[in-house]
Amino acid sequence: MVKLVLAILIVLPSVVPACDGAGAQAANYGLRLVSAEDYGGAVLSFKKAIELDPACPEYRVMLAAAFEHQGDRESAARELGRYLDYSRKLRQIDDNVIKEVESAIGLLNGVRPLAAEHNREEDLMCLSGRKSYSAPEALFSFMQISDIHIGEARLTGYHPIEHLNWIVDTAYPVIKPKFIVATGDLTNSSDGAIIPLFGPHRQEWEAYARAVAPLPRGAYHDIPGNHDHYNDKKFEYFRTYSVSKNPQSEWKLEAGGRMYQFVALNTAAKDSLPWPFDNTGLDNEELAWLESVLSPQAAHIFIFGHHSPKILYYGGARFRAILERTGASYFYGHNHLSNLSVENGRFLANVDSLGCDDENNYILTTVLGDGDICVKFQNVGTLP
Repeated sequence: MVKLVLAILIVLPSVVPACDGAGAQAANYGLRLVSAEDYGGAVLSFKKAIELDPACPEYRVMLAAAFEHQGDRESAARELGRYLDYSRKLRQIDDNVIKEVESAIGLLNGVRPLAAEHNREEDLMCLSGRKSYSAPEALFSFMQISDIHIGEARLTGYHPIEHLNWIVDTAYPVIKPKFIVATGDLTNSSDGAIIPLFGPHRQEWEAYARAVAPLPRGAYHDIPGNHDHYNDKKFEYFRTYSVSKNPQSEWKLEAGGRMYQFVALNTAAKDSLPWPFDNTGLDNEELAWLESVLSPQAAHIFIFGHHSPKILYYGGARFRAILERTGASYFYGHNHLSNLSVENGRFLANVDSLGCDDENNYILTTVLGDGDICVKFQNVGTLP
């Protein structure tokens, strides 16, 4: 657990210079108490860290998380509010972090987020513009799910493991897709809490691995999201418990005399910053790998990632240029929304959360014999 503070001390000094000050020792001691599940002692240690280092607002996030594990959600929400106030004064917080913290404050206060507005004008969208197709026209289909959040707090009313079990035990055997792709935030890194700070947690990953274990080899591909990366710089938990093991992968499929290519990308920045930070990006090494595997012989290329290409902190322009140049479709999650558009003969598809919503929880993509491609959103619990 010491590495949580180390992540702050090593990565953030240019953002929060005082975080390597007198409070660091108290904060590290608080994390050792957290690992021993002594949350009362951790509260006292984090308070001491704040007293010694009042210019380090991240210590208030630690204090909030310790309060929540004590069962004191009111104090946890208060400390997160103080974190926001102080960070705004320092102008050291961006809109994405604000949204994350405000959402957590709402949940701690018993306010469940409003249902997302889903941007989909049609039940079915095809590259050709057709409105329907017959079953014999289909060559193959695949499913996309995202943001399962195994370990999400029960008090939020969400049911991540039940929804994933339905995909594996009911939807897969009936729909018979060639494969399923899970595009990140496989776990919540919170161990039943709202604030995902003291992870990663082995029990979340073990529950995730058990849920997808019944699927046959090659039928499931997964990539990490920001929740899978918190405090895990080398993606060790993902490499141990996921199906794909490698944060980036590529595979091909022959059908109807054509070859189709599928590429999974890791858009979580390689910095392992703790919550509520969510750096995103594709570095030169990752983009070079992508360009090296892309096949000009592919009838269509499908790329999967966790984040929208519009919010990548680095590598975004180069990645968007690759999408435009190759005509590749891009499927992602992250923001718990559903959006679907066709841009220059390719899809840009954003699926809603599987674990934290009840609508548009998975996408079914079907490739037709004439080369057309059609996409449809489906709600968890419903079959096409």
